Amino acid sequence: MTDSEWLVMRAPGFETKNDAQKFVRRLKVATMVAAVETGNGIDPGEGKPTGWISPAFFTEMFGDDLESVENIHGTQVYWDDGRQKFVSVKADATVHANAEMLAAALTATFDHQLSPTARALAALEILSLSRMAREPLAEATLCVAAVELLALREDWTSEQRELLRALKKHAEEVAPDQPEVADAVGKAYKSVRGGIKELILSTLGLGDSTWKEFDAVYGMRSNIFHGLEPISRHSISDFARNARPVCERIVIAGARLKGEF
Repeated sequence: MTDSEWLVMRAPGFETKNDAQKFVRRLKVATMVAAVETGNGIDPGEGKPTGWISPAFFTEMFGDDLESVENIHGTQVYWDDGRQKFVSVKADATVHANAEMLAAALTATFDHQLSPTARALAALEILSLSRMAREPLAEATLCVAAVELLALREDWTSEQRELLRALKKHAEEVAPDQPEVADAVGKAYKSVRGGIKELILSTLGLGDSTWKEFDAVYGMRSNIFHGLEPISRHSISDFARNARPVCERIVIAGARLKGEF
């Protein structure tokens, strides 16, 4: 396993397709549990092809006696009579950043003599680490976590929250014709989302467009993490592609802000 990023398990000999499908479902769950228990990370895949081979190219390479089988990332059930063949193509590319661009940006930023707060500095560190994440989901999650940290305020204790609820109920009873009074009490305890909105609009002054952009990203994260939609490569890719630019804009604005906030 130290020399490969792929783990391939093959189990032949099932009498029916239904038996094979039951087995692979059980195998997928067991593999994920075993990986977690032994401290390994694993991507179980979605049961979809990782690539495509032209039938004409396959025939030219291997003749008419063999049958091409899609290289599925995940679990797969297929008829095996000895004629099936998997074709895997791998390509590696290395991209090196331009050191001159980094040096120029470093010089310009150094001249600004930034002095971010401890919380802004911690958020900046998380954002920097996100660039080193290998998986898009991990990268996007760290980006959002950096913004959440930047917007963090001292939380209310459970006793304080209970008093606020009691006060809101009392306001509803004594002023039933003034619901805005009770609403104001209820809004004294801000959610994480509310804190981020205040950070973007009031503290950093980044404008409503930035808030809407981040709120859409926050919705994507909720859909993935709360099971509101099936996890797929497409949803993760959208989340990662949209999260980085807006999160970078917010965290860098926080790092450049003068004074405490």
